[in-house]
Amino acid sequence: SVVSLISSIPISIVEKEGGKVDRKHASGPPHMKSFLTRVTVGEFSAEGEGNSKKLSKKRAALSILQELKKLPCCLGPAPEVGFGP
Repeated sequence: SVVSLISSIPISIVEKEGGKVDRKHASGPPHMKSFLTRVTVGEFSAEGEGNSKKLSKKRAALSILQELKKLPCCLGPAPEVGFGP
């Protein structure tokens, strides 16, 4: 479904960039579990928490993507694009 595709996008991006997903732990009673997941990309890492493994993984992926967006995207000026002489 479209909803599951959209929710998997942050995780797909992190995995494409060589990210590592590590489920840290689950806590709480069986009917109210809370999961903690750590995602690492290079030297950056972030954690996400949720009431399912999938949700904690998604939150961790979103968190690290927001951190990575703050980094400069290029080392030099952007190339100019021309369409003719």
